[in-house]
Amino acid sequence: IFLGRAFLALAEGKPQPRDAAAVNAPPFTVEEIKSIPASQVSGMGRAQLLEASRAAFEEALRLNPLNPDHYANLGRMYRYWGESVDRSKLDLSVKYLEDAIVVTPNTAHVYADLARTYIGKEEYQRAVDTLERTLKLDPKYAITRSLMADAYQELEQWDLAMAEYVKAIELDPSYLSADTRAEQKVQKFVAAGKGEELAEAVHRLAKQYPTSIALRNLNGYILTRLSRYEEAVVEYQAMLAVDASDWIAHRNLALTY
Repeated sequence: IFLGRAFLALAEGKPQPRDAAAVNAPPFTVEEIKSIPASQVSGMGRAQLLEASRAAFEEALRLNPLNPDHYANLGRMYRYWGESVDRSKLDLSVKYLEDAIVVTPNTAHVYADLARTYIGKEEYQRAVDTLERTLKLDPKYAITRSLMADAYQELEQWDLAMAEYVKAIELDPSYLSADTRAEQKVQKFVAAGKGEELAEAVHRLAKQYPTSIALRNLNGYILTRLSRYEEAVVEYQAMLAVDASDWIAHRNLALTY
């Protein structure tokens, strides 16, 4: 498991392949990945690292086919592979995540992972349907609400998207630090004429959680997109009042000025 995760983490740090030859790599066996010298790993391309990750996760699954984590790890790995290198791998992500659900049918985050893959496949209504099952299992899982907002945005159901996004933040403001689609969400709300409504909601939440750097940063970004620069500066300065060494706040202040 840890070897597979290590190869996957390294793959995520590699640049996007520029030619078709770099999209695929010969498959590895478990013995081959165990014998790769550490000095050579840094020279491996993204596709090679993903193949190595696949081999490690498949071996973990072979050793213990009743552990749902092994199916879920393969599902997440194939989702990243599909979104970053080869979209055909997204079907394999669905397969393994569905297999994980068979083994553990009451685990909310696995359904959320499956919904995330459906969003990657642009099957947004299937994502919503899957997330509704997730909410029945755990209505307080913030990531589910955030993914629901992503899906509703793509379906252009803006009021539903707004409600789910605000609910996600209310449940757990700290999740914003790990939301790689936060700026994309904001841009879409602003483009849809929902920016002012979002700014008002996030400002209200920032008052509830005055020491949340992630919330202040989000509100500053929203205000910047709305050309409300002086107010954005106030938000970034509030971040520095909590942590004077926060480099993101300094960067965003520089960009805003």
